[in-house]
Order: sequence, then C-alpha cells, then structure tokens
Amino acid sequence: MEKDKEVTNEEERPVEVDERALTVIELNASTVSRGLTDDFANDNLLGKVVHSEEEAYTLYNEYAYEKGFSIRKAKSRYYEGTRLIRQKEYVCSKEGFKEDPAPSETPSYNRLDVRTGCKAMIRFTVKDDEWKVTHFIAEHNHELASIEERHLLRSARNFRRLKPHQPNSAEALPMTTENTGFVQRDQNPTSEQNLMFIEGGDAQSLYQWFKKKKNDDIMFFNDVQFDQEGRVTNFFWCDGRSRIDYGYFGDVVIFDTTYRINKYNMLSAPFFGINHHRAKVMFGCAFLLDETSTSFIWLLKSFLEAMGNMSPRTIITYQDDAALIQAVDEVFSDTCHIISPWHMVKKASSHLPILYPNPTFAELFRKCVQNCNTEAEFEGTWQRMVEEYDCKNHPWLKTIYRDRQKWSTAFSKNAFSCGIVSSQRNEYVDIFGGISTSKITSLTRFALEVDELVARWRDSELKLNFRCKQGAPPLVIKKSSICQQAAQIYTHKIFELFEQEYLEGVGALRSTDLGSSGTLCTYRMVGDMDDQKEYTVNFDSSTLNVSCSCRKFESMGILCSHCLSCLHMKNVNVIPHQYILKRWTKSARDRVSNHDLMETNRRDIEVEYHAEMMRWAYDMIMRSQKSPIMRILMRDNFRHIDQELKRVEADLELDVTNNAQASGISGKRKKNATNESSKSRKIDERTLDNTVQTNVHANMAFDIVNLNQGSIDLSAAPFYPFSPQYIQHSHFTAQEAAEQFQRNN
Repeated sequence: MEKDKEVTNEEERPVEVDERALTVIELNASTVSRGLTDDFANDNLLGKVVHSEEEAYTLYNEYAYEKGFSIRKAKSRYYEGTRLIRQKEYVCSKEGFKEDPAPSETPSYNRLDVRTGCKAMIRFTVKDDEWKVTHFIAEHNHELASIEERHLLRSARNFRRLKPHQPNSAEALPMTTENTGFVQRDQNPTSEQNLMFIEGGDAQSLYQWFKKKKNDDIMFFNDVQFDQEGRVTNFFWCDGRSRIDYGYFGDVVIFDTTYRINKYNMLSAPFFGINHHRAKVMFGCAFLLDETSTSFIWLLKSFLEAMGNMSPRTIITYQDDAALIQAVDEVFSDTCHIISPWHMVKKASSHLPILYPNPTFAELFRKCVQNCNTEAEFEGTWQRMVEEYDCKNHPWLKTIYRDRQKWSTAFSKNAFSCGIVSSQRNEYVDIFGGISTSKITSLTRFALEVDELVARWRDSELKLNFRCKQGAPPLVIKKSSICQQAAQIYTHKIFELFEQEYLEGVGALRSTDLGSSGTLCTYRMVGDMDDQKEYTVNFDSSTLNVSCSCRKFESMGILCSHCLSCLHMKNVNVIPHQYILKRWTKSARDRVSNHDLMETNRRDIEVEYHAEMMRWAYDMIMRSQKSPIMRILMRDNFRHIDQELKRVEADLELDVTNNAQASGISGKRKKNATNESSKSRKIDERTLDNTVQTNVHANMAFDIVNLNQGSIDLSAAPFYPFSPQYIQHSHFTAQEAAEQFQRNN
C-alpha cells in the first residue's frame, strides 16, 4: 500500500496549446502586469511531461523565471519500502510563514521575512519514468519580480541569461587631436594669458558622444555655451532616466562644484538627489570653464529647461562663492538655498588657520553651523565667539555672516533637505571618488566614466527595490502595530531610521505634561542621557496632528522620537496618514499627477503638462520594450487612446460650433424683442442656452460638460489615458464611458 495517498486527478488531460493562437495575443492589462512572456502565455503547466527529476526542476524553474518568482524544493513521496520517488513537489519560495525563533536562539536582524503563505506550487507524479504534472496552482499572493529584476531571483542564479551586447561608447568615438578652436584654460584660473584652445579632439569626441546618446535616448538633453568668438566653453547633459528620476525625487537637488578635471582644469559639476532608499540618484552633469556668475546662471537655466521648468524645493551647494549664490538666487528665486554645513566646517580650517586649531573656538564655530536650535541661540553663540576671540572684523567671518541663513541649521530647520543638512555624517560627498581626474583624462573619457558610475547607482537601486519586494525587514518589536505598518510602507532603509526613532522615543525619553486646552496637549521631552536639550511637542487628538520643536519631520520627512513618544503615550498605534511622505515609501515611483489638468489660471500649465506627459510616456515605453507582450499592449492602448482623443476633439469642435450658432440666434432674438422686459429676455436666453447644451451633450461620446462651467478633474474620468480606471478597462464603449463619468462626478 502506498504512503500519503492524496486525492488528485492524475489522469487529468494536459492543456492543449494551439501554437498558431500564440501569434495573436489577447491579454488584458492585469495579465501583462504580472510580466508573462509568450513562452508560458497559457499560464498552465498541468499535464506537462518530463523524464527526470532534473528536467522537472528545470521546467518549473524556467516557468518561475518567466513569471517573476523564485522556487524551492518541497515534499518528496516514495514508493513504500524503496527510495524511488512517487511524487515530487516544488513551491514558491514565499510558501508558508516564518517561525519565531526559540527563546534560546539568537535572532538574526539582517534576514528578511520573505514568507507570505503563498499557495503557488507544482506536483509531479512519477510513473514508468515519466514525470507528469498532476497538480498545479498558478496564483500568487504577492508581487512578482519585474523583467529587469528577474536575474536577482534566488533560484535563477544558475541561469546564464546574457544581456544584449552594449558596445563601449568610447570605441565608436573618434579620438582625433585636430585643433578646431575650442577654448581651453590652463592650471592658473586667474591669468588671462593662460587661456588657450581646448584640443579639438576632446570637444569633437564629446559632441559625437552626445549625438550617439541622443540617437539611443529620445529624451537625452544636452546644451553647450559659446563665448563671444563662437568657441565652446561649457557643457551640460542629462539622459532620459535622469529626467524621469527628477520627477520623483527632484524636491531636493545637490549641486557639487568641488571637482576639477584634466589639463583644462575644468569644473565637473554634477546635479544629484536622494531616492527613496536614501541613495544617490543622478539628475545631470556639466563641464564648466570658470566659476563666474554668467556660467552658473547659464548652467542653472539649462538644468531648469531640461527638467521642464520645475524648480526644486531645496538646492544644496558645496560652495559659499558669491557668484554661485547670486546665480541660485536669480534662477531659483522660489527655492530654498542651503550651503552644506559640512563645507563650512571644512573651509574654516583654511580660512582661520590661527583660530580654528583652538578647541574652544572650533567648538563654538561648529555649534553655530550645526547645533543651534533657534536663531536666538545662534546669534548669542556667534556674538560670544567673535567677542571672546576678537575676530568680529575677520573678512571671511564677516562675509559668511551675511549669508548665515543659508548655512546655519538654526535657520533651515523648516526646509526639507532629506535629512542631509541635519545629518551628523557627510554621506553625499566625493561622489566621483572612483573616477580618474588626472591631466591625461579626456572630457569624453570622464563623461563615459560618469555614465558607468550612474549605471552602478541604478543597478544598486534595482537590487534594493527587489529586496523590498521580497520581504519585510526584521522587527525589533515584533508585536508593535505601528512598526509593522512602517515596515510595510517604507523602504528598508527608511524603516531602519523610523524604528531607531521609535525605540528612542518609547525607551529613552522623559516627558513632562505642560498642560492642555481642549483637544490640544503640550509636552516637554528630554533625553535620559542628555538633560541639556529640551523639545516641545504639541498634539491635537481631534486631527492626530503632532509637531515638535526639533522640526525633524519638516526637514527629513519622518516623525522624530519625540513625536512618536507622544503618539505612544496617547495610544495612537498607527502613523497618521499626513505624516507618511510618499517619496520614502516602496511606491515612491508610482506615477501621480502633480497638478490639476483642468486648471486654467496657471501661466505655465501647458508647459508643465507637456513635460509631465512626455516623461510618463517615455517611462512606459522604456519599460515595455523589454517584452513582446508589453510592446503589443502599449501599441494597442495607444491606438485606442488616439481613437478616443479624435472622438473627443470632434465633439469639442461640435460643441464650439453649436455654441456659436446659439449665440447668433440669441442675438437675433434680442434685437427682435426690444419691447420685452429685461427679466423675460433673460429667461428666454437661459432656456435656449440650456436646450443647445442638452442637444450637444446628447451627441457627445463623453459628457465632458461645458468647460466654462467650472474645473473638472479629468484624471477621474474613464477615458483619461493613464488613469487606473482606463488601464483596467481599456476598451470602454462610448456609452459605458459616459455613464462611468457621470457616476464619478
């Protein structure tokens, strides 16, 4: 008698696949979003037959790779009294749940909890050396890996999927040394006699590289500045991915002008930001001949143009140069400009060679830069420093004091900076540390190395995204609902920071109730190990609004330990939704419209709309080109969108025509009815206008309503090209769309 007998239909017929039918792919959006390819388009392995255990594992592993999940071996059943396999099962790697470690075991805080209880599995039954699939579950309860992430799947590590060959761009570029008259500057930037010509090979080679990038990437942007004699002086470039990334993480821009490269002593000036993993993301790069305000203004305007004229909330620079400050103030007039505090501390030793070695002076200076909680505290500390050391008239100190609002954290607590300014570690300097800056390095070679560096950044982000999808980070306090919520929504890096704040808040703070008024309560928070710093927390129980004088949420975007301590005391076990910043979540790259599409009062609405939709379409096109099915989906839906746009255009033209006719009829009636009262005349006109509008709307495929009647959010309409409703139901009829629009409005 056989062991572990189960009730399964081993004689179930295999699914027959019509190979010709595969050429006509009819898949809905939800199927394609799971990343299926035409190798397994039928999504069913039931009835498949192989002839060995190795072939069985390979079959399911190949299937899993194409779908986007990892597998592991599960149960094996044997014929009684032998080691011959009767049944073999393989399951999704997320099958089951992680067991809590025994009290005597030391838990691992680095291993992800990847189990979700997924039921996907396959069972092979062995008979007469045939391994036949007799039980198969295809559905998963978790997100599947995207095409670009599949090589990271654990069970796919043995695959050797070669990527398309990408030739080295430098191999195809001419490296001539012909002198074509481009400006070059020698090591001495102050001597006009040292100005000479940039070697033509460098400028021409860089220009050819720009052309190649433009051919490969339709959103690649580059700009060149010339001097009065028509010679090239400055370069700026960014690729399409950088422009896309700016739309997600361009709220804070870091502009670094501290690098000098090659024999021309040119500045290499990168623009970069911080993504949702608190890792660097490139927005663009430039080569500058000099550090004049003219060059900086040109560069910042080129950058702004490349980014659709959308200014960042905050720009952080590593220089206190007057020309740069002037350029930022002129181009980014509505942007908060912060000079890196780390830069100020670093420059102090060179500008104050006698004073700064004194430990007491250095401590006072660093406090002014980074450790003053209020503006009043800054002013008091500064006055004490300059008076005690008689340096009130020191030229550099006088200069930087005028710009104190830009470099002292006492003035920038309310400015969002991703936590960079308040960080005690300088994590975002020396980004070009691994790139050669020797005199023999050509401009093109440096640009290529920057390109390779950015590719490594993006590959690192891909791996971090994949890791976030695979499982939740380990929790120090497993039964905390607020920590569980944070682990689900935040990326792992941000969750680590949040958990650190939470643990400090509930275990390392002492609070004092300062009183309450209605629903508003006020507390004073003091650290157990630091009795000098006090923070005031206000909490409103009616709205769950909480604020702290440390301003951590305003500057970094996560709640501080003081606020979390207050929420804990008030038995608030979730993060209030108003304190979940999307840019730190796992869904930070989910597309959301930045403005009301029907707003007509904004001067640059058309420019912003054009830039946003170009980026959106580019992003989808780049993602879809990796799969034949995704390309078919894009073509099908763009074709349908084009048809609906033409229909709406025709209806709008009809609306305008009928309104014009109605105006003519109304004017004629007014002329013929001069003896009627004003009140009766208005009633007739209103009745006629309503009749015309009713007739127009009856003929419209989509009831858009007269646009002059008010602002309507078309993003909720089923025919809006990229709304969730449209993607899920991409083949609405006109009547269905009109009915859906009426329900939504």
